[in-house]
Amino acid sequence: YDISSKHDAKQQVLLALGNISLIHNIRGEYDKSLNIFKEVLNISENINDLRNQVMTYGNQGIIFKNLGKYETSLENYNKQLEISMKMDDLWQQSNAHDGIGVVYHKLKQYDKSESEILKAIEIKKKIKDQNGYASCLNNLAETYVKLGKIKEAEESLNKAVKIFKGLKNDRSMHICSVELAKTLMLKEDYSSAC
Repeated sequence: YDISSKHDAKQQVLLALGNISLIHNIRGEYDKSLNIFKEVLNISENINDLRNQVMTYGNQGIIFKNLGKYETSLENYNKQLEISMKMDDLWQQSNAHDGIGVVYHKLKQYDKSESEILKAIEIKKKIKDQNGYASCLNNLAETYVKLGKIKEAEESLNKAVKIFKGLKNDRSMHICSVELAKTLMLKEDYSSAC
């Protein structure tokens, strides 16, 4: 970090700071992570680095969501969406829509949650991001359950399980399988849930 700063290699500084912030985030040191992300935003805004701005707003959205600061999380995800649209970065747009949808779910605004996650799904399909598509299907299923759309939840989870299985993503496949079993139990379809 110090060497890169002396050489004024702003991109290297941003990369190092971003990685340090993510480490703090993983450790649950959210204040330290957010302080470093603030520095990343300051530098990236000064050099008009939209790529680092969009990633930082997305990461901050996740942290604030995890902290239960949903309005602040929405502000960050909306900034991520705004910048990603300027950049024409569909992957970041889809991540922003999914994040917004998850936060609306936390706020019990399930219609808005459904709408945002469906936007994310359409983009994920368009850009052929199978892992992201399956993750969005899982998020959508949780919202469908809250909306009483059990059949739609089951369909979304079945698709997600199939995709994760094809990708050999055993952890995510297992998580979706558990959610699918819970959903089937809501239908009182106990034999299929086992």
